[in-house]
Amino acid sequence: MDINIYIKPEFTDLVSAGSRFYNSSGVSFSGDVIGFELTLDSLASLLVGGIKLHNDHNRDTALAANGDGYQLYDSFESTKAGEFI
Repeated sequence: MDINIYIKPEFTDLVSAGSRFYNSSGVSFSGDVIGFELTLDSLASLLVGGIKLHNDHNRDTALAANGDGYQLYDSFESTKAGEFI
């Protein structure tokens, strides 16, 4: 399935070849023995969902071009962004 998205011109410099897009349901909850974290997104994301963008810290990655394709991940955790320590 393809989903076409529009990124406003003032934000296009935030999207690079290494960017990862993921579903944002509006509510995220995680916890362990030490404590828990509850994250709420905007009201619009709570009502209809949304898509978020994550960029790697590598600044050498080329900017995206119009028409580039990306995988849409289920969640931030599934993007495998960052390193487990």
